[in-house]
Amino acid sequence: MRPNLLRNPNLSAGEQTLGHWFDTGAFAAPAPFTFGNSPRSALRGDSMQSVDATLSKNFAVTERYALKLRGEF
Repeated sequence: MRPNLLRNPNLSAGEQTLGHWFDTGAFAAPAPFTFGNSPRSALRGDSMQSVDATLSKNFAVTERYALKLRGEF
């Protein structure tokens, strides 16, 4: 079920806190047995940044065999 969207639920950056990230009063329950008008993507979270790193080294044991040491972080 989706709620009815009454107004823009996004708060400005100065109004957002961990406990109050969006305006909960911008949503209302739809009438019984009906779908609300809110889209799936009405709310967007804060952007996320991540960093990945890989260190690897190949060691030749013999001409036919090799050993690979690898660490991913």
